[in-house]
Amino acid sequence: MKTIGLLGGTSYPSTFLYYNLLNKLVNEKLGAFHSAKIILHSIDYDAIKQCYNQADGWNKIPFLLKEQLDVLLSLPIDGFIICNNTLHKAYDILRSQNAINHKIPLFHALDLCAKEVVAVGYKTALLLGTKFTMTDNFFKKYFEQNNTRIIVPTQDEMDKIQDIQSKASLGKHTLEECAYFNGLLENYRKQVDTIILGCTELPLLLNQPHSFKIINPIELQCEAAVEFMLN
Repeated sequence: MKTIGLLGGTSYPSTFLYYNLLNKLVNEKLGAFHSAKIILHSIDYDAIKQCYNQADGWNKIPFLLKEQLDVLLSLPIDGFIICNNTLHKAYDILRSQNAINHKIPLFHALDLCAKEVVAVGYKTALLLGTKFTMTDNFFKKYFEQNNTRIIVPTQDEMDKIQDIQSKASLGKHTLEECAYFNGLLENYRKQVDTIILGCTELPLLLNQPHSFKIINPIELQCEAAVEFMLN
C-alpha cells in the first residue's frame, strides 16, 4: 500500500473528514482490520487565514503554503492531498511560477471536480463555499472552461453561508444552521444540475439525505487517492 500525505489543520474539523474517509474506503476494499497509510502534517492555519483579508494577502499565501508543502513533501509519502479548497488557488499560483517541482501526484480538488462534472454531463452547477470562493474566479474557471455554467447564491445567502462556514471551521455550527444550509440546497435543486461544495467545512452541515447529486471534493480526492494507494 502506498502512503498518502495530508496537509491538514486547514481547518481542523474538516481535516478529520479526510482521515476518516480514507480509512473507511481502504477498509471497504481490503476488509479485515485494514486501514490507510497516512502521514498528516497538520499546520497552524492562523497565519494563512489572516492573509485572506489583507490587501496583499495573495502575494503571501502561496509562499506560506510552499513552506508547509516543503515539510510535507520531505516525508516518506507517495501522493498528497491539500485539505482545503481555497489553498488550491495558492498551489496553482506556485505551479504557474514554477515554484514547485515535486514528482509525486497531488489529488487536486478542482481538477477532480471539473472531471466529474464533464463525465456526468452536468451543464449548470451551484457553487457554495466561503464568500471568497463564491465570488472569486479561481474555482469557476475550472468549470466554465468545460462549458459548465456556474451560478452562486444571492448576496444575503452568501453572507449567511459565510457566517455558518466560519463557525463550522471552529466546530461551532448548530442544528439550526444545518437546517438553513440543507434548506438552501433544496431551494436550488430545480435550478441546477448539481451542487458543488466548494468549502471543506460544508459537508459537516449535511445532516439529512438529498435526492439530487452533490459534488463533494473531499469524496473525489479520497476516492482518487485510495485508487492510487492500492494499485
